[in-house]
Amino acid sequence: MLDNVDRRTRSLEALLASDVDRRLIAPAESVNALTVGGLHLDNSSPPTVPSRFNLFDDGGPTPYSRIGHGFRRAVKPDILMPGGRILHLEQPVGPHDVTVVETINVPVAPGHKVAAPLIEGLPNATEYCRGTSNAAALATRAAARVFNVIDTLRATKPEALPAQLDAVLIKALLAHGATWGDLAERLLALRSDLKEWRGQREFVAPWLGYGHPWM
Repeated sequence: MLDNVDRRTRSLEALLASDVDRRLIAPAESVNALTVGGLHLDNSSPPTVPSRFNLFDDGGPTPYSRIGHGFRRAVKPDILMPGGRILHLEQPVGPHDVTVVETINVPVAPGHKVAAPLIEGLPNATEYCRGTSNAAALATRAAARVFNVIDTLRATKPEALPAQLDAVLIKALLAHGATWGDLAERLLALRSDLKEWRGQREFVAPWLGYGHPWM
């Protein structure tokens, strides 16, 4: 029986080994669009249930998010935002020396709590979900906050911030405000063969882009 640290290390190793099958698809490789990847992260407090496993570190790469590069090996995704944690369920049957798991995609925690259609008999019209769409929604919210700052600055000096540059400024501020944090160290810990910084950057960038913006 593996402990949590070994289980998550092996899960991340398996995720890294599947990179060929998880490349970006259209339109995420777009040159001008802000491409958003998901992080295995949310603020929910799910109950502990036997045979359900959180296989990845909170705040790390998530199995439902694709990786770069973009067109002509451009850095993609541009940024990462919390997409919600996803659990895995151990299947009751299988080889005696192998544990087979499958993802659990049900409307309960963990994940992001969102509005949902009202069901008769239930007190709240909410549910939990996770995915890169969640990450994109949070990026949109962050972009709106950035725009408010730009608009405030424009009021004092409008000629310095023409409105036609808003989209470029928002994208630049989000990307340049992002950081890898300790995520790069987590990934590189599994690739001791990469000694030179160029190779390390080439390995990390498709997974993390420019990182997570500090908002």
